[in-house]
This record gives sequence, C-alpha cells and structure tokens, in this order.
Amino acid sequence: MTHASGILFVSDRFVSDSRSARERQPGGAELTDHAAVAACPHHPVALRRWREITPTELARYDLIIVSNAATATREQLGAVAQTGRHVLFEHDLRLCRWRGDFCRAREPLHRFAMRCRCPATPWRELVESARGLIFLTERQRATYHDNPHYRRLATREEVLGGSLFSEEVLERCHALARRGATRSHAAYAWSENPIKGHRVAHEHCRRMGWAVREIRSRTYPETLAALGVSERFVHLPIGLEPAGRMPVEARLSGCEVTVNALVGVAAEPLWRMPGDEALSWLHDAPRRFWRLVEALANARAPKDSPPPTAAAAAPGPLFPPWELVTLRRRPDLADHWLTAGAAARASDVSVAPPWRTTSGS
Repeated sequence: MTHASGILFVSDRFVSDSRSARERQPGGAELTDHAAVAACPHHPVALRRWREITPTELARYDLIIVSNAATATREQLGAVAQTGRHVLFEHDLRLCRWRGDFCRAREPLHRFAMRCRCPATPWRELVESARGLIFLTERQRATYHDNPHYRRLATREEVLGGSLFSEEVLERCHALARRGATRSHAAYAWSENPIKGHRVAHEHCRRMGWAVREIRSRTYPETLAALGVSERFVHLPIGLEPAGRMPVEARLSGCEVTVNALVGVAAEPLWRMPGDEALSWLHDAPRRFWRLVEALANARAPKDSPPPTAAAAAPGPLFPPWELVTLRRRPDLADHWLTAGAAARASDVSVAPPWRTTSGS
C-alpha cells in the first residue's frame, strides 16, 4: 500500500454534507463510506466530491477509492480509468441506468422482470481498468453477474458481507439494546422511494395485528432512538436491497426483525451469527474493507473471479417473459400487476431475533 497522502476517496456526497428539511439524515452509502474512511489505517485519506475535483487532479493520487459516481463526468471517469490505480466500492447497481431502482424504470425488462441488461457503456473502461470491485453482499454481486454485459468484463471481486458501521453507531445501538426500555409496537421506515416497500411493511404489520409506528422524517440519531423503543422492525422491499442497514441496526438495538429474500444482508453469514459474534464481525468490518482494498491493489493474479453461487442469486422475475408482452400491450395493467406481484414476493418473509450480547461494550 502506498503512503497515506496518496489515497483518494471520491463520491457524490459525504455524511458531512448539509441536508434539507425533507432529507434529514445521510443515506446508507454515505454512512458506510464514513465508517470506512474512519477506519483507514493509512491516514490521511483525501475526501473529495466529484464536483470538486478535476480530471488532472485525479491522476495525482496513488490509489483511488471510487464510491457513488452518479455526478461524475465522462472526463472524470476516463481520467480515473487511465490511472489503473482505482478500486470500485459498489453501493447499489452502478452499471444500471436506474442504479438498480427497478420500480422507477419506464420499460418492462427492468420494471417487471426486475433484471438489468444495461450495456454499461459509460462504465466499461472504468471497470475493466480497475484493480477490482468490492460488493456489499453476494446478492448484489449476483445481480451484476445476471447482466451479460458485465459478465464479459474482466475484473477481480471481493464481497464485504454487509454494510459498514462506525464505532459510534455500534456503541449507540448496543446501549439502546441494554437500557431495558419498554417495547410495545412494530416499526417500519417510510421512504419516498417505492422500492423500499413501506406500504408492504405496513400491510404486513396490520395483517399480523401489531400496533405499528412509522419512522419518517427523522435525523439519524432519532431513527436509532425509534428502533430502541420498538419491539419489532419490518423491512419488506419490493426490489433488490443490495445490503440493508436498518435491519442490522434494528437487531443491534434490540428488535426482532422481519425481512424478505430481497434484503441482501439476510443471505449473508452475518445474519445467522449469534450476538457476540455478530458484534465482533461488525466492529472488524471497516478494517476488513481496507484489507480487501490492499489485497486488490497489490494483486498480481489474473483478473477473474468465480461466478456467484445459485444460492446468492437474486429472486426470480415478478412475471414470466410472455406476460411482459401483455404488459406492453396493456399499460393500464402495469402498475396493478407490479403492485400485486411485488407485494406477493415481498411478503415471503423470515424473522430474526434481536442480537443479544454478553459483552459490556
């Protein structure tokens, strides 16, 4: 690994960015990036937003961690690719024109088959020239491999196994679990993004007969505090959730958690660990990120990775191909079928208990 001053972490936004009254807390990618940067053993790390950096400046760094890049220009992406000294940190579905938010897509393959076949032209050079890609979960990696255009790209891959959490967040959640607050309801998180499935979560709570509270328009500390007084947390997205931070935070904070097969972290070993083991894993995860970065940066092996296992593959499409033809002819049926099909798949749930730990920290 090169000297600390040569490391650049570049993204669209960071935790420190100002928020509007409507957007009161950082996104999951920003929180994960924050935990990664805080754990870097090679400080200082230069943090730059794409809007702040020129293509010429990008070429000066010895190692570039490329996080979210929706605001990057083609010139900036080309400059990073030319260095060949970059590692891509995947938070959603970078190669997809919809970034994996299939529910917002305007054509059937994405919206109803829940599959991406984007040619990924703007990203091709960046991916092929990278030292490697780091995915959050195997399910996210499997979604990339489902795209034949991505499968033709040669690159190394590593999988973290979940989102990253700072020491402060882990300590806060652990304290919430230990304080013994009265818990009497189920909670779910509202989102303006339909793919997060808050309507399905609300309906599931109603069907189960649980008293329910919606977590909405809160700061990040307020969101964690809401989990700390909830008996259950329900998260039932209707499309791919590459990892899923809130289900992890909820279990750490003392909630029983209901998820479906679309939540990436629920298929990872972390989800099945007992409390002490899970907490230890989460404490080490940001440091493991940098170990993976170092391994990729120094790799000399051929740039290929084994395909994901069948168990890691994303759930099947909402509708078989012949029904997509009907949807093209009858657009009036589209939203009805999407809602019904997604709700049915999203409601195939599993329940995980809160993580109980014996450690005092």
